[in-house]
Amino acid sequence: MLYFSYASTLLISLAGVFFWQLAGGPLPWLIGPLLAVMAGKLLHAELNSIRHSRELGQAIVGVALGLTFSPQALHRTLQLAPWILLAVAFALGLAWLSMRLMRRLLPTLDPLTAWLVALPGGAYAVNLAAVDGYSSGSRISATNTLHTSAPTLNTV
Repeated sequence: MLYFSYASTLLISLAGVFFWQLAGGPLPWLIGPLLAVMAGKLLHAELNSIRHSRELGQAIVGVALGLTFSPQALHRTLQLAPWILLAVAFALGLAWLSMRLMRRLLPTLDPLTAWLVALPGGAYAVNLAAVDGYSSGSRISATNTLHTSAPTLNTV
C-alpha cells in the first residue's frame, strides 16, 4: 500500500507540472507539484514521499547550480566575502533577537525550538523534527505564526 502512495504522489506531482505549465504559471516543475500535492493532501489523499527524496533533489539542484559557476563568479564571490559574512552575522543576530522575543511571548517554549524557528529557513527543520516526534505540533504552529507575523507587525 505504501508503494501505491509513492506512485500516487509522483503521478499527482507530474499532473501538477502539466496543468501549471498549461496555465502558463511560472516555475512549473517547482510550483505545479507543490500545488497539486497540497490539494491532494487537503482532500485527504494518501500521499507520501520516498525517504530521502528531498535530499536527492537538493543534491541535483546543487550540482546543476555548481556547474554554472565560472572562475569569474568565484573571484567575485571572494571579493564580496566580507559583505557576505556581515550579512550572515546580521541574520544570526536578528534570529537571536527573534528567539528572545518568542521565549518572552511563549515562556514554555524550549530554547532549541525557538532558535530553530527563528533562523532563516529554520521553521522547516523544526517541522521535520515535529514529524519525527521531537516537538509539539501546536507549539511549532504558534512559533511559526509568531515568526512570520512579527516582521509584519513591526512595520505597522
